Amino acid sequence: MNRRILFIGTSHIGTLLRAARSQVEHPGDCDFVAFGVPVWRLMLNQADLVVRSDSLRFEPHDSSNLRGILDSVAPGFERVVSRVRGILDNPVIATDLSTVQAVVFVDCLFRFPPGIEDGSKRDGRPMVWYHDQPVTLDLLVELPNLAGGVTSFTEPFFTAGPPFQIERSTSFLNLFQVMRRAINPDVPFFLWVFPGFREQFAAHPTGTTDLELMERLHRYTLQREGLDFGYLQPPDCCLDLSTGRVRPRVFRTWFSCL
Repeated sequence: MNRRILFIGTSHIGTLLRAARSQVEHPGDCDFVAFGVPVWRLMLNQADLVVRSDSLRFEPHDSSNLRGILDSVAPGFERVVSRVRGILDNPVIATDLSTVQAVVFVDCLFRFPPGIEDGSKRDGRPMVWYHDQPVTLDLLVELPNLAGGVTSFTEPFFTAGPPFQIERSTSFLNLFQVMRRAINPDVPFFLWVFPGFREQFAAHPTGTTDLELMERLHRYTLQREGLDFGYLQPPDCCLDLSTGRVRPRVFRTWFSCL
């Protein structure tokens, strides 16, 4: 029997989905659940993530209010509006969780913010620098883009959306914890990360992202929350390290070797 692998995350899943579809045979039954960043930011702040009847789902705080907001969104965001309407009509994200044999969280807003440097590579001192200031890892984890946190909406909901509920602990870490409690502890979880795009990550002196430091910070974030994840990065051959984007053709070749 093939393994059932659940991929869940942002639109970066599109690359994995296209790679899987290009293979005649691939490792197991793969389910792909992807929401764009504007949708995730809205729903993480305006809904609870729960598991009911072996299914992961959103429970919006005020569906009627969200529907009214969708009616007022400016033209040009039809796809995003349609996605949110679909969630409100059917808030189920993933079903049959008890049959999942591996979960891969793709991207999930874990980023490598600009201005972070590894002191051992900068000046030989065992510390991390953030915009020329020595900082602790606990302080860095509070940066939203480092640990999957959400502190505001993006358009179109930044303008048309409800007030952002700053009192809520809104993070992809909540998604991880909800699913970890719902799924057999023997089922492995993985975080698949990307360096980020050109304007989102710091350049190492060699001209590429410091992937080793990025992994160190992300692993610390997960461990601090008691989460034991495998940590995955696209292989160097699959990445354009000057932009953080995946090279689709190379990635399909790599995926076929799984």
